[in-house]
Formats: sequence, C-alpha cells, structure tokens
Amino acid sequence: MIESAGSMGIGRSDFRYDSQWRRSDNSDRPTVAMTATLPRMQKRRNQTMPEWLQAAMTHGGGITQAELARNLELHLSAGFDRSKVQKMLAGLRDMSAEEMLAIEAITGFPAPVAANDDLILVPLIDWNDAEALQNPVAKAKAKNMQRHFLSDSSKGDFFATRVEDDSMDRISPVGSTILVDRADRELQDGKCYLFSLGGVVAYRMYRAEKVPHIAPYTLNMDHQPALLDDSTLVIGRVRRSILDL
Repeated sequence: MIESAGSMGIGRSDFRYDSQWRRSDNSDRPTVAMTATLPRMQKRRNQTMPEWLQAAMTHGGGITQAELARNLELHLSAGFDRSKVQKMLAGLRDMSAEEMLAIEAITGFPAPVAANDDLILVPLIDWNDAEALQNPVAKAKAKNMQRHFLSDSSKGDFFATRVEDDSMDRISPVGSTILVDRADRELQDGKCYLFSLGGVVAYRMYRAEKVPHIAPYTLNMDHQPALLDDSTLVIGRVRRSILDL
C-alpha cells in the first residue's frame, strides 16, 4: 500500500516543451522541457520581441546589454550573460515569460499582456526539504519564490525544487528545476513523481506492470528499479522539467 499525504487530485497537463524538442517518435514519454517561449505575443502586438526589448532598454534609461544581463541574473537567480541579451536583440533567442516579466521589473517598461498568461508563482524548496511539502505550512521554508509557465494550473498545489541526483537525467539532468504538484498523487503508468522512500527524497517514473514499481530513467546503470511498500510516500507528480542552457 502506498501512502499519499493529503487529498488526491489529477491534473491534465503533462510536461510542456517547445516543438523543436518534441520526440520524433511522437511517444507520450516526457522530454526535457526548455524554458517556455511566447512567440504568440508577436501576433497580439504590432511589435517584434527584439523591438520590444530595445524599447524596454531605452525606457530604462538606456541600460546597456551588460547591465541588463547582470540585473536579469539577479532577478532570475540563474546565470545570464551579455551574449544572451545580444541574441535576443538580434532575434536569435526567444524570451521566456519569466524573462519578460523580469525585464519589466528592471526597466519599468510593460511586458506584453500574454507574458502573464498561465504563469504561476511557486516556492523554491531545497531538494532535501521537498519531502516537507506534504505539509502546507512547510512553504514557509522556501528560500524564494519563482514564476513558471504552466497551462491549466488553477487546481494544482505546486512547488519547485532543483534536481540533485542523476536518477532521471534523461528527462531532468542534475541542476534542472522541476515543478511538483502536491495535489496530484494518483499514480499513472509512465508519469513521473517525487517520492519519499523511507524518508529519502527520490524522483522516479511509475510503471504499472505485472509487478508495479518505480524506475529511474537515466544513463547511469547504478540506479535500479524499486518496489512499492508501506514506506513509500507520494509527494506529488512532476509536471514540468526546466533546464537553462
């Protein structure tokens, strides 16, 4: 029997990822999800994204590419160098919703309305504290909050954590950020979940085979499948995996 703390709920959406990263075999297996881009914004306004970015930089007192990169690094809590700004200005790199909202905060220039669509604010929890998220008050332990793009998220109860082991590196390499929905703990074959295995946090894929088990999805053959028992706690379903390049 598998213990599941809290009420159960099922969310519809799976991992989101850009079409250029979609698996060629069209299988349902989740793929590494890159930061969500918003090309549809260009259709809502008669302005390209590079033009919007240039206007924002001008509005922000003529902020330089290097200054913008440094400020984005602080706002996003992630590496961000001048070359990324150069590529965005040249139209060679898409901007994520998170990046647009950060640029709005830095420059005071309004982001396109669509930048706020489907964004959720979630607590970022240390990997080893993720188990505590079975208790809602544990959100107070969050070091900071992050905005993430996720459709159909109104019924979820999400938190983010950074992956610290390679047991799922074919989907989420070490350093990836995963979004976990505490409200979705009903196990489904082929879906990925965050578990507590005897008090140790584990990120695995559930397999509903003749003998149900949880399995790694990794290039490291040292990781092995594990059977479910009474000590297995389902923390929540992993709904999105994000890797910044």
